[in-house]
Amino acid sequence: MARANLLVTLAFTIGMSSISASVLAQSSRPMAPFDPTAPGNTTDGLVADGVAHLRVSVCDHAHAGAAAIGLGEGIAAAVYQRTGVAIDWINGCQYDAPPDFQINLLPERMTPRALRALNVFGFAASGQSVANVMWERIDAAAINHRIASGHLLGFVIAHELGHLLLPPKAHRWSGVMQQDIDFRAAEMHDLWFDREQAALILRKVQSIADHRRDSMSVASN
Repeated sequence: MARANLLVTLAFTIGMSSISASVLAQSSRPMAPFDPTAPGNTTDGLVADGVAHLRVSVCDHAHAGAAAIGLGEGIAAAVYQRTGVAIDWINGCQYDAPPDFQINLLPERMTPRALRALNVFGFAASGQSVANVMWERIDAAAINHRIASGHLLGFVIAHELGHLLLPPKAHRWSGVMQQDIDFRAAEMHDLWFDREQAALILRKVQSIADHRRDSMSVASN
């Protein structure tokens, strides 16, 4: 990998976690219109007084396109906004300063052989800095469920970033970290982190931001 961000194979580990494409039983409860500033159903509006910034790059190996990626970034950013985290996006496979995390959008031909028979949208491991998502699978599922492809991409990105930020075994029975994505909840913008995980993510991102600031201070001296 000649370019600094082409780290696909490094993200594929035995301890990886993934989000499945199978559909959960659909809830019949009414859904409110999407409002990223409203108190969440599970996070109870957990937002820090001081917003912590996370730098995330998106490398489009799958040619998903700027429109889909832009929509996905907006969805993922709204999910993390509820935890007190602001995502600063870097689009492209090359960058001057390394991001905190990288998302690779992969075509099926770049999917690791061991995953090709599995019904998953992405894979990432706790403690690493790279997550991979399978764009063609996301696109096909979005068409099947009549959801914008970029919309579904955003929740998959939010989920896989969660694996990078959270301790191992981060799956939950509901919310954005459930293993089997709930397409109806995704369509209604109703997938969030629970309060415990939101607090863990905020602390982790604050630690990353502090380390980044200290490194910049040392470099400037």
